Amino acid sequence: MKQIAIKKSGNSVTVRIPSPILKALSLNVDDPVNIDMENGRIVITPVNPVDEVTEAKPAVAGSLAEAVRVHMGLTQQGIAEYFGITLSAWAKKEQGINRLSVAEQHYFQLLINQHPDYVIVRRPTDGVTPLQKASAAATNLAVYLSGRLVLPTEANSLLATLAGCVREFSEEWQAELDQVIGSALPDEAAVLKAKLDELLAENADLKKRLANK
Repeated sequence: MKQIAIKKSGNSVTVRIPSPILKALSLNVDDPVNIDMENGRIVITPVNPVDEVTEAKPAVAGSLAEAVRVHMGLTQQGIAEYFGITLSAWAKKEQGINRLSVAEQHYFQLLINQHPDYVIVRRPTDGVTPLQKASAAATNLAVYLSGRLVLPTEANSLLATLAGCVREFSEEWQAELDQVIGSALPDEAAVLKAKLDELLAENADLKKRLANK
């Protein structure tokens, strides 16, 4: 790496780099440099542009893009339409040809629940079923508990709401289960009638045999 040392003049150090030095280092005025003092001299070292790009851009994460598509259950065409890009652009993300931006990495990690700091949940629809109500109540409780100010009274109130929704959902689920099981069981009256018919048939057969003796 190129370095140029300038003799220090007095006690002042200027950060402005003369044009001849910039030209010698193949730098522009706004290019980043490291300026150090060594034995009374100013040592100017250009920042390696390759190193800077490597630090600024995340590593290729094609597998992350593919994991998002699989998690969402979409085809490449479908997920390309979801993100508003071309099929070719998405395919290059999965293949690792196009690097993912930092924002894309964060969002993709959220979508597959691998983000180190946050989680993302599907916003519950404005439905009226017990399960939808329970989902909304659980989301409200989780959001409140992750806030900066959490009061036990409010947390308990939200928890009670969630418990009520879960109880309502459980009761509905049990009722549906009982209905399914009940419909699968034979009708008691039909069973008794079949048994009675069987006994009557046996009785008639017995009378017939006795009459023939």
